[in-house]
Order: sequence, then structure tokens, then C-alpha cells
Amino acid sequence: MKVKMMTAVFASICCLLACTPTPPDDLVSAHRFVKKQADGKAINLLEGPWACVEDTQTGLHWEVKSANENPQYHSSSFSWKVAELGGENGGSCADDRPGHAWVEYARCDTQDLIDHLNQKRLCGYQDWRLPSALELRSIMFQHGYPGERQMLFTVMPRIVHSPYWTSEAQQENDMLKVLTIHAADGREFWVSPRNVANALLVRGPALQPAVKEAEK
Repeated sequence: MKVKMMTAVFASICCLLACTPTPPDDLVSAHRFVKKQADGKAINLLEGPWACVEDTQTGLHWEVKSANENPQYHSSSFSWKVAELGGENGGSCADDRPGHAWVEYARCDTQDLIDHLNQKRLCGYQDWRLPSALELRSIMFQHGYPGERQMLFTVMPRIVHSPYWTSEAQQENDMLKVLTIHAADGREFWVSPRNVANALLVRGPALQPAVKEAEK
């Protein structure tokens, strides 16, 4: 009787494991993404800390959000501003205060984050920018768990369940609207640049849509 019960339990566990979708993190990141330190030096996937990741499939580099309260803090929020276009200083960002025992927050926008990363030459580069929708979706994966954020935890561990800004903007009824994509479910929202959202910067040649065979 005990043997039969143990066999049944073992079979149930095996079925559960077999039916559970496996997150692609380890398999995908091991072959596609490269961790890099702030000076641009590549390190092993099991090493850290790292400041950006290179996607060898697209050639793009992505910033890695910080757990420390600085301009790259993962919970900072931003209004959307690129050059002179958009809503200025509508977000709230942690500010660098070396030598101080507390952190102050300042009003900020996406252009402030762009300027910060380019001035510090994150990973050795000075062409950091907001991603297009195509670029942001290129690092989003369906994990099989409803509501789970779609960026890879192995290489991007501090992505929040929130909309993220893209570089795409358009005029609607004489009002500027900007495209955001939610990190948890991939939903798209066109919102005012004065709204607040999270931002994840990218650098490298702009990703182009794939050309279908019939269009060649």
C-alpha cells in the first residue's frame, strides 16, 4: 500500500514538473546575452556586478538598473522628453550625493537619464537613447506565467511591473502622445509625455524590421 502511494505521489510530482513551463532565462541568456562591467569589460554570466548587457543577436547594449538609489535606480520614474520635445521634469529620480548619509530625489525626465548615461560613458559608450517598440520587444519573452515580467531575470534582475517608455511619439488631435509598453503583459499605451513611466535605455544601431521573403 505504501509503495503504491509513494509511486502515485512520485508520478504526480513528475507530471507537475513536466507540465510546468520552464522560463527561458538560463538557456537564452547563456547563448545570447553578455554581461559587461561599467568600463565595458565582458564578464561571465555567473559573475557580477554588471552595468549593461550586450544582446549578441541584435548588437544592442542595454543598461542594467541599479539597486542603489542613484539616477539609474530601478524604481525611478520619468516623464518623457527627448531633446526639446516632450514633458520636462515630471518624474522623480534618486540623485547622486557622494559622502552623504541620505538620498535626495529630484524632478527628472528621460532626457536627464540619457544625459547621465552618456556623460558617465556607461560601458564605454556615449550614444545611449530610448528604445523603439521593436527594440524593447526584442528582449521580452513569454514565460508562461500570467503577469510575470517579460524581461530575462538572469541578466536584467530589476525590471519592475510597469509601463516603459519607447522613443515613438505621434500627434493625436494636436496633442503629442508617446508609446509605452508594459513589462509584465506587453500591453501598449499611447499616453501624454507628461505622464510618468519607467525607462530602460539602449545603445547601438537602430533595430530594423525583418524583411519578409515576398517583399525582397
